[in-house]
Amino acid sequence: MSTQTQPSAQPQDGRPAGHAPSGKDTSKPRPPWLIVMLHQISITVRRKAFVISTLVTVLVIVGGVIGFGVLSSKVDKLSVAVTSQNGVAVVQAAQLSGEASDAKVELSGTVSQNPVESVRNGETDLALTQEGEGWKLTARDSTPTTALALLSQAVEQATVQQKSGAGGTAWSELIKGSTLTPVLLEGDAERNGMASAVGYVFAMMFYLAAILFGMPLATSVLQEKASRVVEILAATIPLRQLLAGKIAASTVLAVFQIALYIGAGLLALSFSPADLGFTGVIVSTAGWFLVFFLAGFLILAAIYASIGAMAHRAEDLSSSSMPVIFVLILSLFAGMGATGNVLVASSFVPIISSVTMPVRMLQSDVPLWQTLVSLALSLLTAYLLIRLGGKVFRLSVLHTSGALNWKSALALKD
Repeated sequence: MSTQTQPSAQPQDGRPAGHAPSGKDTSKPRPPWLIVMLHQISITVRRKAFVISTLVTVLVIVGGVIGFGVLSSKVDKLSVAVTSQNGVAVVQAAQLSGEASDAKVELSGTVSQNPVESVRNGETDLALTQEGEGWKLTARDSTPTTALALLSQAVEQATVQQKSGAGGTAWSELIKGSTLTPVLLEGDAERNGMASAVGYVFAMMFYLAAILFGMPLATSVLQEKASRVVEILAATIPLRQLLAGKIAASTVLAVFQIALYIGAGLLALSFSPADLGFTGVIVSTAGWFLVFFLAGFLILAAIYASIGAMAHRAEDLSSSSMPVIFVLILSLFAGMGATGNVLVASSFVPIISSVTMPVRMLQSDVPLWQTLVSLALSLLTAYLLIRLGGKVFRLSVLHTSGALNWKSALALKD
Protein backbone atom coordinates (compact mmCIF):
# COMPACT_ATOMS: atom_id res chain seq x y z
CA MET A 1 0.00 0.00 0.00
CA SER A 2 1.39 3.27 -1.01
CA THR A 3 0.94 6.36 1.11
CA GLN A 4 0.62 9.74 -0.45
CA THR A 5 2.62 12.40 1.31
CA GLN A 6 0.61 15.53 1.87
CA PRO A 7 2.41 18.79 1.32
CA SER A 8 3.25 20.55 4.57
CA ALA A 9 1.06 23.49 5.32
CA GLN A 10 2.79 26.79 4.76
CA PRO A 11 1.47 30.15 5.69
CA GLN A 12 0.55 32.38 2.86
CA ASP A 13 3.39 34.77 3.62
CA GLY A 14 6.00 32.03 3.11
CA ARG A 15 7.16 31.65 6.77
CA PRO A 16 7.58 28.09 8.15
CA ALA A 17 4.67 26.70 10.09
CA GLY A 18 4.72 27.20 13.82
CA HIS A 19 6.54 30.54 13.64
CA ALA A 20 4.59 33.51 14.80
CA PRO A 21 4.84 36.63 12.74
CA SER A 22 7.67 38.77 13.94
CA GLY A 23 6.32 42.09 15.10
CA LYS A 24 8.33 45.15 16.05
CA ASP A 25 9.38 45.12 19.69
CA THR A 26 7.92 48.29 21.12
CA SER A 27 9.28 47.75 24.64
CA LYS A 28 11.91 50.30 25.58
CA PRO A 29 15.13 49.09 27.20
CA ARG A 30 15.72 50.14 30.77
CA PRO A 31 18.09 53.05 31.20
CA PRO A 32 21.48 51.97 32.56
CA TRP A 33 21.18 53.99 35.78
CA LEU A 34 17.91 52.19 36.62
CA ILE A 35 19.53 48.78 36.12
CA VAL A 36 22.40 49.77 38.41
CA MET A 37 19.99 51.15 41.00
CA LEU A 38 17.83 48.01 41.09
CA HIS A 39 20.93 45.82 41.31
CA GLN A 40 22.34 47.79 44.24
CA ILE A 41 18.99 47.79 46.06
CA SER A 42 18.59 44.04 45.51
CA ILE A 43 22.01 43.35 47.03
CA THR A 44 21.41 45.58 50.05
CA VAL A 45 17.93 44.35 51.02
CA ARG A 46 19.14 40.74 50.95
CA ARG A 47 21.71 41.39 53.63
CA LYS A 48 20.64 40.13 57.04
CA ALA A 49 22.39 43.01 58.77
CA PHE A 50 20.26 45.55 56.88
CA VAL A 51 17.00 43.76 57.62
CA ILE A 52 17.78 43.09 61.29
CA SER A 53 19.01 46.61 62.00
CA THR A 54 15.93 48.11 60.34
CA LEU A 55 13.51 45.95 62.33
CA VAL A 56 15.34 46.58 65.60
CA THR A 57 15.25 50.33 65.00
CA VAL A 58 11.51 50.21 64.30
CA LEU A 59 10.90 48.31 67.54
CA VAL A 60 13.02 50.80 69.50
CA ILE A 61 11.10 53.75 68.03
CA VAL A 62 7.69 52.22 68.73
CA GLY A 63 8.69 51.21 72.25
CA GLY A 64 10.18 54.61 72.97
CA VAL A 65 7.13 56.55 71.80
CA ILE A 66 4.67 54.35 73.69
CA GLY A 67 6.87 54.36 76.78
CA PHE A 68 7.06 58.15 76.71
CA GLY A 69 3.29 58.31 76.40
CA VAL A 70 2.74 56.01 79.36
CA LEU A 71 5.14 57.96 81.57
CA SER A 72 3.64 61.32 80.62
CA SER A 73 -0.03 60.32 80.86
CA LYS A 74 -0.58 61.63 84.39
CA VAL A 75 -3.74 63.45 85.46
CA ASP A 76 -3.40 67.24 85.14
CA LYS A 77 -5.12 69.29 87.84
CA LEU A 78 -6.11 72.64 86.35
CA SER A 79 -7.82 75.57 88.05
CA VAL A 80 -10.11 77.68 85.86
CA ALA A 81 -10.96 81.28 86.79
CA VAL A 82 -14.47 82.46 85.84
CA THR A 83 -16.53 85.58 86.50
CA SER A 84 -19.68 84.03 87.97
CA GLN A 85 -21.30 80.88 89.31
CA ASN A 86 -22.61 80.20 85.81
CA GLY A 87 -19.01 79.85 84.72
CA VAL A 88 -18.35 77.50 87.62
CA ALA A 89 -21.28 75.38 86.41
CA VAL A 90 -19.73 75.22 82.93
CA VAL A 91 -16.42 74.04 84.41
CA GLN A 92 -18.22 71.43 86.52
CA ALA A 93 -20.04 70.15 83.42
CA ALA A 94 -16.72 69.87 81.62
CA GLN A 95 -15.27 67.94 84.57
CA LEU A 96 -18.20 65.51 84.59
CA SER A 97 -17.77 64.97 80.86
CA GLY A 98 -14.08 64.31 81.41
CA GLU A 99 -14.77 61.75 84.12
CA ALA A 100 -17.22 59.97 81.83
CA SER A 101 -14.62 59.75 79.05
CA ASP A 102 -11.75 58.91 81.44
CA ALA A 103 -9.86 62.05 80.45
CA LYS A 104 -6.50 62.67 82.10
CA VAL A 105 -7.48 66.09 83.44
CA GLU A 106 -9.17 67.44 86.56
CA LEU A 107 -10.88 70.85 86.29
CA SER A 108 -11.98 73.10 89.14
CA GLY A 109 -13.74 76.47 88.78
CA THR A 110 -12.88 79.58 90.81
CA VAL A 111 -14.76 82.89 90.73
CA SER A 112 -12.49 85.87 90.11
CA GLN A 113 -13.11 89.54 89.40
CA ASN A 114 -10.38 89.52 86.77
CA PRO A 115 -9.81 85.96 85.50
CA VAL A 116 -7.16 86.92 82.95
CA GLU A 117 -5.05 88.68 85.59
CA SER A 118 -5.31 85.66 87.84
CA VAL A 119 -3.71 83.61 85.06
CA ARG A 120 -1.05 86.25 84.48
CA ASN A 121 -0.21 86.30 88.18
CA GLY A 122 -0.04 82.52 88.36
CA GLU A 123 -3.05 82.19 90.69
CA THR A 124 -4.95 79.96 88.25
CA ASP A 125 -4.03 77.91 85.20
CA LEU A 126 -6.83 79.01 82.88
CA ALA A 127 -9.40 81.78 82.53
CA LEU A 128 -12.82 81.15 80.99
CA THR A 129 -14.55 84.37 79.95
CA GLN A 130 -17.49 85.33 77.75
CA GLU A 131 -16.75 88.25 75.47
CA GLY A 132 -19.18 89.56 72.87
CA GLU A 133 -20.69 86.65 70.94
CA GLY A 134 -18.11 84.09 71.97
CA TRP A 135 -15.97 82.66 74.73
CA LYS A 136 -12.24 82.75 75.36
CA LEU A 137 -9.99 80.32 77.19
CA THR A 138 -6.86 82.17 78.31
CA ALA A 139 -3.63 80.40 79.31
CA ARG A 140 -0.13 81.63 80.05
CA ASP A 141 1.99 79.86 77.42
CA SER A 142 0.18 76.68 76.35
CA THR A 143 -3.42 75.51 76.08
CA PRO A 144 -4.09 71.95 77.34
CA THR A 145 -5.77 70.14 74.48
CA THR A 146 -8.04 67.93 76.58
CA ALA A 147 -9.21 70.84 78.74
CA LEU A 148 -9.96 72.90 75.64
CA ALA A 149 -12.05 70.09 74.15
CA LEU A 150 -14.03 69.48 77.36
CA LEU A 151 -14.69 73.16 78.01
CA SER A 152 -15.68 73.74 74.37
CA GLN A 153 -18.29 71.00 74.66
CA ALA A 154 -19.56 72.36 78.00
CA VAL A 155 -19.78 75.93 76.67
CA GLU A 156 -21.78 74.76 73.66
CA GLN A 157 -24.19 72.79 75.85
CA ALA A 158 -24.68 75.74 78.22
CA THR A 159 -25.31 78.12 75.33
CA VAL A 160 -27.83 75.78 73.69
CA GLN A 161 -29.70 75.23 76.98
CA GLN A 162 -29.88 78.95 77.66
CA LYS A 163 -31.23 79.78 74.20
CA SER A 164 -33.61 76.82 74.18
CA GLY A 165 -35.29 78.22 77.27
CA ALA A 166 -35.73 81.52 75.46
CA GLY A 167 -37.60 79.79 72.64
CA GLY A 168 -34.87 79.52 70.02
CA THR A 169 -35.48 76.80 67.43
CA ALA A 170 -32.92 76.84 64.62
CA TRP A 171 -29.75 74.95 65.49
CA SER A 172 -27.55 77.57 63.86
CA GLU A 173 -29.10 80.15 66.16
CA LEU A 174 -28.81 77.90 69.20
CA ILE A 175 -25.06 77.38 68.85
CA LYS A 176 -24.32 80.96 67.85
CA GLY A 177 -21.91 82.48 70.33
CA SER A 178 -20.72 79.13 71.68
CA THR A 179 -17.28 79.15 70.04
CA LEU A 180 -14.41 78.84 72.53
CA THR A 181 -11.22 80.51 71.32
CA PRO A 182 -7.86 79.74 72.99
CA VAL A 183 -5.70 82.76 73.89
CA LEU A 184 -2.08 82.75 75.07
CA LEU A 185 -0.57 85.52 77.18
CA GLU A 186 2.98 84.52 76.23
CA GLY A 187 4.68 82.50 73.51
CA ASP A 188 3.61 78.93 72.95
CA ALA A 189 6.14 77.18 75.18
CA GLU A 190 4.57 73.77 74.67
CA ARG A 191 4.85 74.00 70.90
CA ASN A 192 8.42 75.30 71.12
CA GLY A 193 9.33 72.41 73.41
CA MET A 194 7.71 69.97 71.03
CA ALA A 195 9.58 71.56 68.11
CA SER A 196 12.89 71.18 69.95
CA ALA A 197 12.26 67.52 70.74
CA VAL A 198 11.02 66.56 67.27
CA GLY A 199 13.73 68.71 65.66
CA TYR A 200 16.34 66.76 67.60
CA VAL A 201 14.85 63.51 66.28
CA PHE A 202 14.83 64.82 62.69
CA ALA A 203 18.44 66.00 63.01
CA MET A 204 19.62 62.66 64.40
CA MET A 205 17.83 60.70 61.66
CA PHE A 206 19.39 62.84 58.94
CA TYR A 207 22.84 62.57 60.50
CA LEU A 208 22.69 58.81 61.01
CA ALA A 209 21.26 58.14 57.54
CA ALA A 210 24.05 60.17 55.95
CA ILE A 211 26.70 58.28 57.93
CA LEU A 212 25.17 54.83 57.42
CA PHE A 213 24.62 55.21 53.66
CA GLY A 214 27.15 57.86 52.63
CA MET A 215 30.38 56.15 53.61
CA PRO A 216 29.34 52.73 52.18
CA LEU A 217 28.55 54.51 48.91
CA ALA A 218 32.02 56.04 48.81
CA THR A 219 33.56 52.66 49.69
CA SER A 220 31.60 50.92 46.92
CA VAL A 221 32.81 53.40 44.31
CA LEU A 222 36.39 53.06 45.56
CA GLN A 223 36.28 49.26 45.43
CA GLU A 224 35.05 49.21 41.85
CA LYS A 225 37.70 51.71 40.88
CA ALA A 226 40.45 49.78 42.68
CA SER A 227 39.47 46.45 41.13
CA ARG A 228 39.30 48.04 37.68
CA VAL A 229 35.82 46.61 37.24
CA VAL A 230 34.69 50.07 36.36
CA GLU A 231 36.84 50.04 33.22
CA ILE A 232 34.92 47.01 31.99
CA LEU A 233 31.62 48.66 32.85
CA ALA A 234 32.72 51.82 31.06
CA ALA A 235 32.72 49.88 27.79
CA THR A 236 29.08 48.95 28.37
CA ILE A 237 27.40 51.93 29.99
CA PRO A 238 28.33 55.60 30.48
CA LEU A 239 30.13 56.13 33.79
CA ARG A 240 27.81 59.00 34.64
CA GLN A 241 24.90 56.56 34.44
CA LEU A 242 26.75 54.14 36.72
CA LEU A 243 27.31 56.82 39.34
CA ALA A 244 23.73 58.07 39.04
CA GLY A 245 22.45 54.54 39.63
CA LYS A 246 24.53 54.17 42.78
CA ILE A 247 23.38 57.55 44.09
CA ALA A 248 19.75 56.71 43.32
CA ALA A 249 20.01 53.34 45.09
CA SER A 250 21.46 54.85 48.26
CA THR A 251 18.83 57.60 48.21
CA VAL A 252 15.93 55.19 47.74
CA LEU A 253 17.13 52.96 50.58
CA ALA A 254 17.72 55.91 52.91
CA VAL A 255 14.34 57.50 52.18
CA PHE A 256 12.65 54.11 52.61
CA GLN A 257 14.21 53.62 56.02
CA ILE A 258 13.43 57.15 57.20
CA ALA A 259 9.83 56.90 55.95
CA LEU A 260 9.49 53.56 57.74
CA TYR A 261 10.84 55.02 60.98
CA ILE A 262 8.61 58.10 60.78
CA GLY A 263 5.57 55.98 59.96
CA ALA A 264 6.28 53.67 62.89
CA GLY A 265 6.70 56.65 65.21
CA LEU A 266 3.48 58.32 64.07
CA LEU A 267 1.57 55.04 64.35
CA ALA A 268 2.85 54.55 67.88
CA LEU A 269 1.99 58.18 68.64
CA SER A 270 -1.62 57.58 67.62
CA PHE A 271 -1.87 54.81 70.24
CA SER A 272 0.03 56.75 72.88
CA PRO A 273 -1.99 57.70 75.98
CA ALA A 274 -0.17 61.03 76.22
CA ASP A 275 -2.14 64.20 75.50
CA LEU A 276 -0.20 65.80 72.64
CA GLY A 277 -1.88 68.79 71.10
CA PHE A 278 0.28 69.05 68.01
CA THR A 279 -0.03 65.64 66.42
CA GLY A 280 -1.42 67.19 63.23
CA VAL A 281 1.51 69.60 63.02
CA ILE A 282 3.97 66.74 63.54
CA VAL A 283 2.33 64.64 60.81
CA SER A 284 2.35 67.42 58.21
CA THR A 285 5.90 68.47 59.09
CA ALA A 286 7.09 64.85 58.89
CA GLY A 287 5.96 64.81 55.26
CA TRP A 288 7.96 67.95 54.52
CA PHE A 289 10.94 66.50 56.36
CA LEU A 290 10.91 63.51 53.99
CA VAL A 291 10.92 65.87 51.00
CA PHE A 292 13.79 67.95 52.39
CA PHE A 293 15.59 64.79 53.46
CA LEU A 294 15.42 63.53 49.88
CA ALA A 295 16.95 66.74 48.52
CA GLY A 296 19.62 66.91 51.22
CA PHE A 297 20.59 63.27 50.91
CA LEU A 298 20.93 63.58 47.13
CA ILE A 299 23.52 66.28 47.74
CA LEU A 300 25.39 64.18 50.28
CA ALA A 301 25.24 61.07 48.09
CA ALA A 302 26.75 62.96 45.15
CA ILE A 303 29.54 64.27 47.39
CA TYR A 304 30.27 60.86 48.92
CA ALA A 305 30.32 59.20 45.50
CA SER A 306 32.81 61.81 44.30
CA ILE A 307 34.94 61.22 47.41
CA GLY A 308 35.03 57.52 46.58
CA ALA A 309 36.05 58.28 43.00
CA MET A 310 38.89 60.59 44.08
CA ALA A 311 40.27 58.22 46.73
CA HIS A 312 43.13 55.83 45.97
CA ARG A 313 42.99 53.78 49.17
CA ALA A 314 40.43 53.22 51.89
CA GLU A 315 42.49 55.43 54.20
CA ASP A 316 41.90 58.38 51.87
CA LEU A 317 38.15 58.28 52.55
CA SER A 318 38.48 59.40 56.16
CA SER A 319 40.43 62.55 55.41
CA SER A 320 38.33 63.43 52.35
CA SER A 321 35.06 63.04 54.22
CA MET A 322 35.95 65.29 57.17
CA PRO A 323 34.45 68.46 55.61
CA VAL A 324 31.22 66.56 54.96
CA ILE A 325 31.14 65.32 58.55
CA PHE A 326 31.62 68.91 59.70
CA VAL A 327 28.61 70.06 57.68
CA LEU A 328 26.53 67.18 59.07
CA ILE A 329 27.46 68.08 62.64
CA LEU A 330 26.62 71.71 61.89
CA SER A 331 23.22 70.58 60.61
CA LEU A 332 22.73 68.51 63.75
CA PHE A 333 23.43 71.41 66.10
CA ALA A 334 21.49 73.88 63.97
CA GLY A 335 18.44 71.64 64.11
CA MET A 336 18.72 71.27 67.88
CA GLY A 337 19.69 74.78 68.98
CA ALA A 338 19.35 77.42 66.26
CA THR A 339 16.80 80.16 66.96
CA GLY A 340 15.69 83.49 65.56
CA ASN A 341 17.44 84.87 62.49
CA VAL A 342 20.07 82.13 62.59
CA LEU A 343 17.38 79.48 62.21
CA VAL A 344 15.68 81.42 59.41
CA ALA A 345 18.92 81.97 57.49
CA SER A 346 20.08 78.37 57.88
CA SER A 347 16.74 77.11 56.55
CA PHE A 348 17.81 78.35 53.09
CA VAL A 349 21.27 76.72 53.14
CA PRO A 350 21.32 73.38 51.26
CA ILE A 351 21.95 70.29 53.44
CA ILE A 352 21.41 72.29 56.64
CA SER A 353 17.92 73.24 55.46
CA SER A 354 16.99 69.55 55.47
CA VAL A 355 16.78 69.87 59.25
CA THR A 356 16.23 73.55 60.00
CA MET A 357 13.30 74.18 57.66
CA PRO A 358 11.17 71.37 59.19
CA VAL A 359 12.11 72.72 62.64
CA ARG A 360 10.87 76.17 61.62
CA MET A 361 7.63 74.61 60.41
CA LEU A 362 7.23 72.91 63.78
CA GLN A 363 7.72 76.14 65.71
CA SER A 364 5.50 78.42 63.63
CA ASP A 365 3.66 78.80 60.36
CA VAL A 366 6.23 79.28 57.58
CA PRO A 367 5.05 80.99 54.36
CA LEU A 368 4.72 78.48 51.54
CA TRP A 369 6.94 80.50 49.21
CA GLN A 370 9.83 80.27 51.68
CA THR A 371 9.42 76.51 51.90
CA LEU A 372 9.39 76.15 48.11
CA VAL A 373 12.38 78.46 47.63
CA SER A 374 14.41 76.50 50.18
CA LEU A 375 13.45 73.21 48.54
CA ALA A 376 14.27 74.55 45.07
CA LEU A 377 17.73 75.65 46.22
CA SER A 378 18.41 72.18 47.63
CA LEU A 379 17.20 70.38 44.50
CA LEU A 380 19.22 72.69 42.25
CA THR A 381 22.33 72.07 44.35
CA ALA A 382 21.70 68.32 44.20
CA TYR A 383 21.36 68.41 40.40
CA LEU A 384 24.56 70.40 39.93
CA LEU A 385 26.56 68.22 42.32
CA ILE A 386 25.34 65.00 40.68
CA ARG A 387 26.52 66.30 37.31
CA LEU A 388 29.78 67.46 38.85
CA GLY A 389 30.21 64.12 40.60
CA GLY A 390 29.66 62.30 37.32
CA LYS A 391 32.40 64.35 35.69
CA VAL A 392 34.82 63.76 38.56
CA PHE A 393 34.04 60.04 38.53
CA ARG A 394 34.53 59.73 34.79
CA LEU A 395 37.81 61.65 34.73
CA SER A 396 39.27 60.08 37.86
CA VAL A 397 38.80 56.48 36.72
CA LEU A 398 41.87 56.59 34.49
CA HIS A 399 43.86 58.49 37.10
CA THR A 400 45.75 55.77 38.98
CA SER A 401 48.77 57.64 40.37
CA GLY A 402 47.19 58.42 43.75
CA ALA A 403 44.40 60.16 45.56
CA LEU A 404 42.87 63.34 44.18
CA ASN A 405 41.47 66.41 45.84
CA TRP A 406 38.61 68.47 44.49
CA LYS A 407 40.91 70.99 42.82
CA SER A 408 43.03 68.40 41.02
CA ALA A 409 40.00 66.30 40.08
CA LEU A 410 38.26 69.23 38.45
CA ALA A 411 41.49 70.11 36.63
CA LEU A 412 41.58 66.73 34.87
CA LYS A 413 40.92 66.83 31.15
CA ASP A 414 39.17 64.29 28.94
